[in-house]
Order: sequence, then structure tokens, then C-alpha cells
Amino acid sequence: MTRVMFGVAVAAVAAGGALAAVSAATSQATRIYVVVADAKGQPVPGLTTADFFLQIDGKPAELVSAGPAVEPASVLLLTDRLGQTADYRPNDLRTALRTFVDGVRAGNADTTFAITTFDQIVTQVTKFPSSAGEISRAIERMVGSALDAPLVDALADACGTAARSPTGRRIIFLVYGSYRPDRGNPRLDITAERCRASGASLWAIEARATDGRNYPNPARERIVDDTSRLSGGMREYVATATALDALSSLMAKLVASQYVLTFGGRTGGPESRLTVGVKRPGVFVMAPTWRPE
Repeated sequence: MTRVMFGVAVAAVAAGGALAAVSAATSQATRIYVVVADAKGQPVPGLTTADFFLQIDGKPAELVSAGPAVEPASVLLLTDRLGQTADYRPNDLRTALRTFVDGVRAGNADTTFAITTFDQIVTQVTKFPSSAGEISRAIERMVGSALDAPLVDALADACGTAARSPTGRRIIFLVYGSYRPDRGNPRLDITAERCRASGASLWAIEARATDGRNYPNPARERIVDDTSRLSGGMREYVATATALDALSSLMAKLVASQYVLTFGGRTGGPESRLTVGVKRPGVFVMAPTWRPE
């Protein structure tokens, strides 16, 4: 069956366990990063190769290794700077970003960061690999000023930046306000392809205003929903600054808890589907599910 948890579609094994499908089309050793969470959304630690299983088109496949991800992550912070409403003051965004950065660095102090903002225009504030001090200073300077925010353009740019990041473990942490209109380029096909090619997982928080002035934008919602789901990340919305900080903390813990799975051998043709499963009841797998063209 399929269950939606925190906006991420994951499949649960009826026999007791969890699985997520991943596209497969290679004869080389392949490495992917996945998150395993319990029913409360908390990370599930301590899993080993024996706890995971792979299937290709429903048939058992070779799993070379599985264990906690030890490679430092390359994390791109992507935000429209929020503001423009009493619901999210500048310091509320700063607090949430610091919470996320500190949470990810608690898992690996060598994590590298970069920051891109998109209030009115897409701006690369810091580049990889920015030091902890540079990131902290950049966060402290953040103040939202523009009324609109070109999210689709910004996500395309962020995925291009992530593809050139220092490590193969790539994360995009997106915080944006749905109360801001997006007058950017709605070329979803270009953005989707850049995100797929980047290999980054998208972890997105949509901040909604309590006064009801949240702009419906099907293109924006589609690209954020699809990219977070297909990349092995998650997407949620909040309505208060307190919830923003709490969700930033949870996402940081999930990112820090990633497992790396390596599988080898021939994995079928371009339409083959690789299923990643965990032999435990009541847990869920967040894994990339991009389909190759």
C-alpha cells in the first residue's frame, strides 16, 4: 500500500517493513542516499546491510553495502527570506536556518554549506564550501524586502549549483512563503531536469500567512511537491514561526540520519524499477525515485 507521510509518498510492505522505488538503469556500482523514519517521523538509527533489501522489477537484487552516511553533505540553503508579514519576522527565519545548520552539523561537523536567496531576484549569497562563520554571518544579514519571489527560477539555479557541490551527498533546504507571488519563468521541464541531474534531495518548508493572502500557484506547488518526493526528500507547510523552527529541526535530524546504499551488477533497462526496502514493521523509506528518460 502507499501512505503519505509529511507530504512524501512512500510504500509500505504488507508483510511488515517498508520500501521505496528507485529508477535503475546501470551496470556500474550505484550509490544512493535514503532516510528511514518511524511512524512519528523520527529517524530510525542502527540499521545495517542485513536490514535492507533490494528488488529490480520485483526480483531480488544485489546489495553490496548499506550503513550510515559518513560522507559530509553539501547543503544549499535556499530561501526567499520570508518577511512581509507579522507571522514571520526576519529573526524567525534566521532562527530556523541556524537550527537546521546546527542540526546537520551535529551529524557531521565537516558538512559544507552555500546560500542562495530569491526575493525578487536569484542571488548566490555564499558559494561552496563556505565556512561555518561565513554561513552564520550571511544568515544574520538576512532581511526580506521584495514582494515577489521567483521560486521556480531559484530552484533551477540551486539544482545547478548542487550538481557542482564538493561532495556527492547533496541536500537543498528550501524555505519560502506561499504569501508571495512567483513571477518567474514557469519552465517546469527545465527545472525538473536540472533537479534530476543534480542528484540532490529537496527538503522544503512552505510558510503560510495567517491572514489568508497565500497565492495559489499550480506550477510552484507542482515543482516543489514532485521534486521533494522524487528526490527522496520531503515537503511540509507551517503556519507559525514556532512550527517553522520545529520542522527545521526535524528535517535536520532526518538529513543527518541518512543511510548510503551501494548496489552493483546489472540493474536492467531504462524502464526498470529498483525497490529499496527495510525488514522492519512500522518504518518508512524516503529514497530517490526519478524516472530516467
